[in-house]
Amino acid sequence: LRGQELGSPFIRNFTPKEYGADSQNWAVIQGPRGVVYAGNNQGVLAYDGVRWRLIRTPGRSTVRSLAEDGDGRIFVGAVGEIGYLAPDPRGRMAFVSLADKLPADARTFSDVWTTRATSRGILFQTREEMLLYDGLRFQVWKASTTFHVAFAVGDRIFVRQREAGLEELVGGRLQLLPGGERFAHESVFAMLPSKGSILVASRNLGLWRLTDKGLEAFPTEADALLKAAALYGGTLLPDGTFALATIQGGVIVMDGEGRV
Repeated sequence: LRGQELGSPFIRNFTPKEYGADSQNWAVIQGPRGVVYAGNNQGVLAYDGVRWRLIRTPGRSTVRSLAEDGDGRIFVGAVGEIGYLAPDPRGRMAFVSLADKLPADARTFSDVWTTRATSRGILFQTREEMLLYDGLRFQVWKASTTFHVAFAVGDRIFVRQREAGLEELVGGRLQLLPGGERFAHESVFAMLPSKGSILVASRNLGLWRLTDKGLEAFPTEADALLKAAALYGGTLLPDGTFALATIQGGVIVMDGEGRV
């Protein structure tokens, strides 16, 4: 076609038959050398641009969360298992368990919903525990009720605890944020840096900003969309806008002033 550029489509879809695993994927990151890793119901999928490979955990459990540390190592949070990926004797990526480094009373847990690389180490969060691994040993915080989702923003670590609210890890202890009790029975699915504050995105109570003064309501054009579509996560994009993912309504992109 004269005057038009032809090339590859912007989006390439892969079917379960092509990648050779289950249809449900929970997490995706791009690691060293451009390899894409996805947390699948059957393990970790690795795609190098040519072929897919499935890396199973020892218990063949569902992989819920992934994170990459500053050295390019991929950490894995699965159902009842935590670890990282490293080359085996043949040079192929394999799962290496960290369970033996946990204290004996912290080795029984369910889904690892959050794995995040922080300035303090790798954070793993389950319903029962928060685990922080500094490369040598673990620190463990057990929930009084149950943990929902944990977040890392800069040097700060937060977690929502059901029936308590939104808490921050300060000096080795979990402390309720001022006003954080409003989230005791309300889900928070994203906490993102936002011009000297932190954007707090809840499913039913809208968006908030966490400042030095505490939590402040942040009404935006996205409020009705997010509530109707069921917010599930979010990330900060390179241009400073926010991409907020929903279960039923796609991705909503919003700027720092709340414009969709």
